Amino acid sequence: YWERGRVYDRAHASHSAKTLWKDLKRAGITHILLNEPTYNSAIKIGEREPPLCSRDTEIVREMLSNDSYCIMLKEERGEEWVGLYELRNE
Repeated sequence: YWERGRVYDRAHASHSAKTLWKDLKRAGITHILLNEPTYNSAIKIGEREPPLCSRDTEIVREMLSNDSYCIMLKEERGEEWVGLYELRNE
């Protein structure tokens, strides 16, 4: 189980897509289920704290869009940043 928004917390600490990917792999994470619109809605209604800085979202997006780090397994309804991603092995 991967708690909603935790990948953004890790992105803040990592400072780069490559470091984030390595950190997630070391932690035993193999998949990321992302629904950025829902995450943003949770922030707006106060259910979730926002990322510590806007760079965090960009780092996550960069990692997920790089074929060297991730493979998109399923995209929901063609929405951007909604889907299931598998982290590639080193």
